[in-house]
Amino acid sequence: MGACGSTGENTERKKLKEDDLPEENRSKKYADNKAESQPSNVPVTEPGPVATKNQMLAPVKEKEKEKQTEKKAIQDEGNKLDDNKRIFMDTPLKLPPELPGLNREKSIWVLGDKSKAKAPKNDYTFIKRLGNPGQFGEAWRCIRKKDGTECAVKKIAKARFMSDPRRATKYLTAFSAEIQIMERIDHKYCIKFHEAFEDSNYLYMAMELCTGGELFDRIIEKKKHTEHEAADTLYMLFQGLEYIHHHGLAHCDLKPDNFLFLDKSPNSPIKIIDFGMAKPVHPHQYHKQFCGTPYYVAPEIINQRGYNLSCDMWSMGVIMFLMLFGYPPFHSRKKKEGNAGHREIFEKIKKGFEPVVRKGYGPWFPTHVKVSSEARDLMARLMEMDTSKRITADEALNHPWFTKSKDLDTELDGRVLASLKDFRKAGKFKHMLLGALAGLNDPDSKLLDDQEEKMLMDVLSHLDENRDGYVSVAELQKALNSTMCRDEILRITKLVDITGDEQISIEELSMVYLDRKISAKEERLWHAFTNLDITGNMKLSIDDIKKALKAVKGVSYTEEEIESAFRQADLDGNGHIDYDEFLYLWGSKNAPPRPNSEAHRMMSSRSSKDRLEIKSSRTEPREAKAT
Repeated sequence: MGACGSTGENTERKKLKEDDLPEENRSKKYADNKAESQPSNVPVTEPGPVATKNQMLAPVKEKEKEKQTEKKAIQDEGNKLDDNKRIFMDTPLKLPPELPGLNREKSIWVLGDKSKAKAPKNDYTFIKRLGNPGQFGEAWRCIRKKDGTECAVKKIAKARFMSDPRRATKYLTAFSAEIQIMERIDHKYCIKFHEAFEDSNYLYMAMELCTGGELFDRIIEKKKHTEHEAADTLYMLFQGLEYIHHHGLAHCDLKPDNFLFLDKSPNSPIKIIDFGMAKPVHPHQYHKQFCGTPYYVAPEIINQRGYNLSCDMWSMGVIMFLMLFGYPPFHSRKKKEGNAGHREIFEKIKKGFEPVVRKGYGPWFPTHVKVSSEARDLMARLMEMDTSKRITADEALNHPWFTKSKDLDTELDGRVLASLKDFRKAGKFKHMLLGALAGLNDPDSKLLDDQEEKMLMDVLSHLDENRDGYVSVAELQKALNSTMCRDEILRITKLVDITGDEQISIEELSMVYLDRKISAKEERLWHAFTNLDITGNMKLSIDDIKKALKAVKGVSYTEEEIESAFRQADLDGNGHIDYDEFLYLWGSKNAPPRPNSEAHRMMSSRSSKDRLEIKSSRTEPREAKAT
């Protein structure tokens, strides 16, 4: 459901017409279809003055202050994401109970029960309806009385889904989940949620009012964007997407209709809206329920193989293509309406995107529109069929297309420096395996592509001031800009330095970068595990590890070193390392050991021990003082 426009349109709303799209009429076809269903927005005004405080409102204000303080704890400022806090992984959504029997004469309460309901006229002044009514209700421009803030309020009619108990339960769950999701999100490029309330007839959802129109509208207005314009907009969207993905949430319906500009200024921030289909994604979990809009839906959703956060990245690739070329890569060329046209689009999506320059219109780059090689590369990585190779939001933000379009520093990739800092957590056995994985050269097994290898060489060249082909401790400390003390940098260098020469080579830098890349996705962790599993029996033996380490360039481990490290990684002492033990030693927050495994029990035990140690360290001074 849209956050600030019409309400209730699901996956079938605002579709392009599935007829042939000649070049000169492509943007017009988009505009004609868009005008049939999408309402315009109303300009926003600055918030009014805050009401005067008094004793009667003091408790309310204090409660609101506490709520804002709590939200600030999860707020992302400048994409500084806390790896230890994942708001959708740490705290599950509370789903409403089943509805045993529904009496049409009675209402249902999305937010709990009747005692929590309140009349909207007490807190909001409804000014003007925004656009046309949707499937379940309508959106209004309102003023919140207590502080004069203008906002958009979605007014959802409960009667539309109360006649059938199963239908009522479905939508009750969906609305409740959407509200809980929006209450937790707090990012400058995601729509800001104020509150939800209800009465016996309607559910109301109040959020910030965006008046700059949809990205869809600007695409139609401009027909296509320059690369610089597109980069500015997409960079904001990828920041918002990185935030929700970091916290374990997949949007599942990204499209130009679901991006709103805050105002009509050329430099307006853009907001991700409509979290009605969003789904929390937990480690080892893949959703199968179909969702999304035909032109933008990922192939794994259509194939029902199971999908996770990666489905959003595919959608972003389609959106980027549309912005730069003015038409979607997957569309129906015949005059088919409804499901027939959708089936044709789905079949094309299942065949994938061909990252070559060709004549004509289709899932490839057209010859008549010139874009940079960096833009084509980013789109190809976003519309990659293999989800283990499809890039993440974090990786997209560091892609050369953004660094060049936005005049960022192209010599020092932020991922490399972040990888060096994260590498402090690596253990001895993981350190060995990274060396083996970084040395893979087979095209099917290789985990670093040509662009990444070139990027790493550029980083090494930039760090290597004396041009000896290595990075010294002093050179690394200068690059980190004194964000770490020398002792910490020495420790990182010793961990990374597998050759023992007290400096970092290109092979060692690749190993560090690879650690962060593999940890970002469970699909990549599985790919790494199967590459090391030479015998193919789904577990790593000491012989597998010895064979893999033979390929490590410029270093050799003794039998005693390998066996000692292997014994530490073999948690249950049965002579092999299974997938869960592999996940345990890797330590990725995105894919911990699976529940009920020995590795998971050990991880839980270790976490409990750490919490007890922290608690003990906090209480000891108090006890000493009391004594």
